[in-house]
Amino acid sequence: FIKTIKNSDDKIVFLQGNPGTGKTSFISYLSQIENSIIDFRYYTYIPLNKESSCFTDDDGYYNGKVLWSSILNQIKMKFEELNILSELHFPLIFDRLNVNELRNNVLKYLPIYAEKLGRTCYIFIDGIDHAARSADQRTSFINQLPSPSEISNNVKFVLVGQPTDNENIQQLIGRPNV
Repeated sequence: FIKTIKNSDDKIVFLQGNPGTGKTSFISYLSQIENSIIDFRYYTYIPLNKESSCFTDDDGYYNGKVLWSSILNQIKMKFEELNILSELHFPLIFDRLNVNELRNNVLKYLPIYAEKLGRTCYIFIDGIDHAARSADQRTSFINQLPSPSEISNNVKFVLVGQPTDNENIQQLIGRPNV
């Protein structure tokens, strides 16, 4: 899998599988291995935990503001580790930014992070099908995902979820390719 996405020219990759096939477990495994390619990760839902009897209806996790804020916060933590926040004029507080500003900042800083890494940067968004099925498509991040032309050559998005007929996802990725 890693070799396939590293060697792919696609800037957006869709890892799909039926419910219960282990997609999230696989991504969790990948995030734990040494030299993991998973730089940033977002769950569109709260993953099931057999130790917890609490379940969620995922309300709000498909929201674009939540997605972009989460990724921007993760980028902020990586830049803090590198001690370069002020050098980059990185926004320290972004609760007043609108969805477009959050998204634009994410797309601005991801290639900079990849450059600092010296390799392609990978963003995994798990549960894309939850966002595709959300009742409120106006605030769903599905329509806010970048097109391949908006993504820098040193950045790749990996969308993880169940097969979907959602037109927006199919247009975005062209075809499921993993």
